[in-house]
Amino acid sequence: MASYWEEHLLRTEYPLLGEVTEADVCVIGGGITGMCIAFELSRLGKQVVLLEAERVGSGATSGTTAKVTVQHGGDCYTRLIGRRGEHHGVRYAAHALWALQRYEELAKEYGLDFDYTRMPLYLYCNTEEGKGKLMEEKHAHERLGIQSQLVDPSALPFAARAALMLPLQGSLHPLKLVLGLARVLQEGGGRIYEHSRVLKVGEDGVVTTAHGAVRAKQVVLATHYPIEDFGGRYFLKMYQERSYALGILAPSLLDAMYLGMEQDSVAYRPMGEFAAASGESHETGKDPKGKPYPRLHQRVQQQLGEIKVYGCWNAQDCMTYDGVPLIGRYQKGDEVRFVATGFGKWGMTHALTAAKIIGELVVTGNCKDESLYAPYRFSVMDLSRGYRRHLGTTIASVTAGWMGLPSINKGGSVPGGRIRRRGGKRMGIYTTEFGEEIAVHAKCTHMGCGLKWNDVDKTWDCPCHGSRFDRFGNVLEAPATRGLGEEDKA
Repeated sequence: MASYWEEHLLRTEYPLLGEVTEADVCVIGGGITGMCIAFELSRLGKQVVLLEAERVGSGATSGTTAKVTVQHGGDCYTRLIGRRGEHHGVRYAAHALWALQRYEELAKEYGLDFDYTRMPLYLYCNTEEGKGKLMEEKHAHERLGIQSQLVDPSALPFAARAALMLPLQGSLHPLKLVLGLARVLQEGGGRIYEHSRVLKVGEDGVVTTAHGAVRAKQVVLATHYPIEDFGGRYFLKMYQERSYALGILAPSLLDAMYLGMEQDSVAYRPMGEFAAASGESHETGKDPKGKPYPRLHQRVQQQLGEIKVYGCWNAQDCMTYDGVPLIGRYQKGDEVRFVATGFGKWGMTHALTAAKIIGELVVTGNCKDESLYAPYRFSVMDLSRGYRRHLGTTIASVTAGWMGLPSINKGGSVPGGRIRRRGGKRMGIYTTEFGEEIAVHAKCTHMGCGLKWNDVDKTWDCPCHGSRFDRFGNVLEAPATRGLGEEDKA
């Protein structure tokens, strides 16, 4: 299914970049993060060019459930205090609370209508272990000054062991927000180009696309996963994860949002007369259970009983090992390139945080909270986890990609995707329901890993770093910038 947010939405067409142009700042990525950053830089007096590979808001933004909350996961502040200390916890929470207020200000100051609604969020648990973690999180809230209160779980629309309520959280329509900010950006002199996928970002600020280039004094990478990840070793600092959502008819869920403590719990938020139920996360290219939508549907029915499902969609998220985004200078001391990535599942609040921090760094050269989010921060624990997580997968997948090894799934002529070896190359063969075969080189153009077939989305996914390609080989998700087979032409 296409994204819920795309329905009944009138879009503005933006041109393709077909020339060499100049700007103070080139922002790469036209999702909510890139648009918030471009908007803020323009507001601060910078001449901005924004480049989007497809359509504005068509990437990760179109798959979000768009919850705006200070609570970024069941035990996020317990973990943050344990890893980074109370001081960083206070600053992190302050940014999230500021984002909740800032959205209200944007709507009023610029006349933007993006369905921003304030409502409570309930953190719930289903097990005794979950209850213990919930009580620890309540204690973390008290230490950091976050407003929350324990409530009777019987007040929730489904059974729970315990519940914690955070008042005045928010939800919004992400595409209405992105398109509204794009209008304000353009009215302020900013330039937006669609269908202008970036192929290279130079250290000198020259950004190259297939049909043009931007000579910029500074560049911001807001491409969800950085398309230039080698210099900053971003592939060791985070991984990509897919999750799924169902649109359900559930009148009892229309007044609040719900977030579970347990890893397999379901999150809920209102969406007009419907609600979104989300969960069933797994690393990109690695879904050992399969059939995520039926699994999610079953979990929702276990909580709510029989429900009507009107649609489904999914999203991809960049997950850092310490749970804190990577926002700031691309590398330590870099005055030209900046990056915003690793938002987990909480891009609505982190997008505004990124705009604030990068805006200050670009305009003044410093930011008091730079150290909290610094992409070049060093942790032996996190880097070792990055090495361990990717080493085995990368070795196996790169070997398969470069040596042309077929998968163990022999398959047949039935519809679907499978791996075959042809002419010494590892080929991905997709067979349509009419028996037509579509063949692509099943080697990721990012680092050469062998791709795997995703039968849910009918895509070729990279289990190493999360790049994704459609069945024809076109890029869907970074870090790859070239389609399958295009590396042979480069």
